[in-house]
Amino acid sequence: MKQHKKSGGKRRIVEDLMAKGFTKRQGEKGVDTVFRLIGEALSCQESVEVPGIGTLEVVIQKGRAKRSQQKTLNIATKEVQIREVEFPGRRRVVKLRPDSNLKLSVSRPESKALKEVSTVTSNLTRLQESVAKELVKIDRIRELQLASKLVGLPLTDANTDELRQVAGPEYLLQWLRDFDQAGRRFREFARLRQVLAECRQQITNTRS
Repeated sequence: MKQHKKSGGKRRIVEDLMAKGFTKRQGEKGVDTVFRLIGEALSCQESVEVPGIGTLEVVIQKGRAKRSQQKTLNIATKEVQIREVEFPGRRRVVKLRPDSNLKLSVSRPESKALKEVSTVTSNLTRLQESVAKELVKIDRIRELQLASKLVGLPLTDANTDELRQVAGPEYLLQWLRDFDQAGRRFREFARLRQVLAECRQQITNTRS
């Protein structure tokens, strides 16, 4: 019979908590809460220290900018329009700065020790991935809340997706925060979209 490798990440942590006497529901709720709080802290540009492992922090990663054509439907005229969308290479990523006492190497190539090192490294990678996903979810929720507040109407995820394409995913949340802190309000969604497009155009003109 083929043996399946035991997976790690959230499931492994929950199983470890269950082994210590917690129920599955308590374990899942506890793990979800920890990841949510870590994500919220990182979204506010705060570093998070994980005792014995290291410090999680958000950094801006540079990349290669690219452009692509996107088809949209004009609701008024029912015409299909093609526009060019620019995707700047820079994006936010979660990095782990290992604790100075964390040892991921061994002096002797013992199979058991190497297996433990591999497990630690794998768990660190899964922790980074889980936190990064939680960070994106929190940013999406805040974008929706701020955009709805600025126009005075309840918006949908489709609306914020459109704003994200216009402003750029790396700029949208910050600009929405700036508008809110400045006390700006918009009579309708189209006006907010227009202002964001103008802000993006200013950045494009500055680079060119």
